[in-house]
Amino acid sequence: FSINAITPNVLAITDFDILIEDNKLRYLTINKEGKLKKACLINCDKKEIEKLIREKISSNYIYNLVYLSEYNTIKFNILIEMRARDTGQLIKLTLSLEYKPEEKLLRLITMY
Repeated sequence: FSINAITPNVLAITDFDILIEDNKLRYLTINKEGKLKKACLINCDKKEIEKLIREKISSNYIYNLVYLSEYNTIKFNILIEMRARDTGQLIKLTLSLEYKPEEKLLRLITMY
């Protein structure tokens, strides 16, 4: 699917702002601590995570695009791959983002 398959309001998401709410980042660092540590993201600030998201968005690789009618929400996933510093193991993180074209905004929903 592409965004135009579920909404007529299609804009270039590479120009969107990325929102990572403070309470969301706190939740992730507490509840996804192990995964974030493995991916060397546990001490990253919002700007660093936004940069990773923007890099992946610019490559136009989004998947699992859905419209959730019960929440009036369009969301999609991206995959970020990081190398663990200690083992070199490839760590994959799935991030879900809400598409908010009226605000030209992508809001982080979760990361796992």
